[in-house]
Amino acid sequence: MTDLGELRRQPEGRATLVFERHLKHLPEKVWRALTEPGELAAWLTCGSS
Repeated sequence: MTDLGELRRQPEGRATLVFERHLKHLPEKVWRALTEPGELAAWLTCGSS
């Protein structure tokens, strides 16, 4: 595991990338940002000039 993520190899040869992030937001707010296009756009442009 690194700061970027973890590569897990499965017994059958497949690989899975695992990314874990700790956010200072309620899970419901994060889920809306990931599933509602307008919310995602707001998060992606947050802090940009």
